[in-house]
This record gives sequence, structure tokens and C-alpha cells, in this order.
Amino acid sequence: MITIEQRVQQIVEANWGDKPALIRAFVREIEMLHAALPSAADLEAIAYHFETACSQEVELPDGTTVDASVLLRRSAQLIRQTLNEELAPAG
Repeated sequence: MITIEQRVQQIVEANWGDKPALIRAFVREIEMLHAALPSAADLEAIAYHFETACSQEVELPDGTTVDASVLLRRSAQLIRQTLNEELAPAG
């Protein structure tokens, strides 16, 4: 797995000197990220499930424990904020 910085470097190097191609490459990467993310509504539904049907405490691989519903609702909020910022007219 490569870092975001490495991927950006690859895109820039592959499209150096061709601004339209560079823009298209970044748009394509952002679209792929959007497609890979769950929707905010999906995260809210999963959070509701955690609250009503099972334990809310989830142990992460590093050993920390989190309240799953709070984590999912915060993630949904961040996704909504990001989408709202992207849809807002530049000014």
C-alpha cells in the first residue's frame, strides 16, 4: 500500500506538463474514493443497529475501545461536511 503523498507524486509525474490530464487524473482518484466510502446514511443505519441490537463498545486492532455508534455518527457527519464543501460554489 502506498501513501497518499506517493500516489499524488505518481499522478503529478505521469501528467507533468499536461494540466487538463492532471486535473482529470485527480478527479478520477476523488471519484474512486467517493465510490469506496459508505454513504452517511449507511453509517447512520449501522450506528442505529449498534445502539439497539448489540454492544456499542468495539475493540480496535490497537487495543483501544471505542463507542461504535459515536464513531459511526461522527464519520457520517464528516462525510456530509465534505460533500457539502464540494458542492458549495467556489467564491
